[in-house]
Amino acid sequence: MLQTISTGTSVVSVTPPLTLERIETPSVHERSAGVLFVGAFHRPENIDAALWLLREIWPLVRARNPAAELVIAGASPTAQMRILANDLGRVTVTGYVPSLYPYYASCLVNVVPLRQGAGVKFKTIDALLMSQAVVSTSVGLEGIHAPEGTVWARAENADEIAGAILEALKDPRHSASVGKKAAEWAAAEYSHENYSSTLLREYARLITARVRE
Repeated sequence: MLQTISTGTSVVSVTPPLTLERIETPSVHERSAGVLFVGAFHRPENIDAALWLLREIWPLVRARNPAAELVIAGASPTAQMRILANDLGRVTVTGYVPSLYPYYASCLVNVVPLRQGAGVKFKTIDALLMSQAVVSTSVGLEGIHAPEGTVWARAENADEIAGAILEALKDPRHSASVGKKAAEWAAAEYSHENYSSTLLREYARLITARVRE
C-alpha cells in the first residue's frame, strides 16, 4: 500500500524483537498426546476459533485418536466453550493462567484455527518459539514468513486441520524435530539482534542517500 501511494518509495519490513525466555525443549517422551490452543477469549476471533475447534475439528481428531487431549488456555473463556469441552471429554479449558510455559512444555501440537482477524498473530510466533509443531490456517500465519519445514501444516478446513493434527500426534519424533527447527528460526528472526541490525542498516542507507543529495 505504501509503495502504491508513493511510487519509488523503499519499504522495509522490520520484525519486532519478540524472543521469549526460552524453555528447555522436553523430550518426546515428556510430551503428551496433547494439543494446545492459546487465546484471550474476550476477543471475538478467538471465541470463533475455539468454538469451531470444539464443534467441528476436535470430534474428527478424537474419532481416530481417542487418547488425544486438548487444552484451551487463556483468559475469559465463554460458558459455551466450557459446556462443549465438558461434553466432549478430555478437553481442558483453563481460564486465566499465570504462565503458559507448562502447557507449551507438555503439549506436542499447537493449533491456530483462526478464521478472522488482521495483522500478525503473535500466538503463532510464541508457539514457534516454544518448539511446537504448529497447525494453522492462513489467517494464523499472516505476516509470518516461516521457511519450509518450520511449520507442521497450513490447513484451511476442519478435515485438513484434524488430519494434520493426527499426523503430528502419530509421528511425535518428526513433529518434535519440526518444532525444534521452528524455534531456531523464530529465535533468530525475532531476536533483538536482527531487529537492531535491520534498523541500523536502514538508517545508514538513508544517511548515505541524504549525503549524496
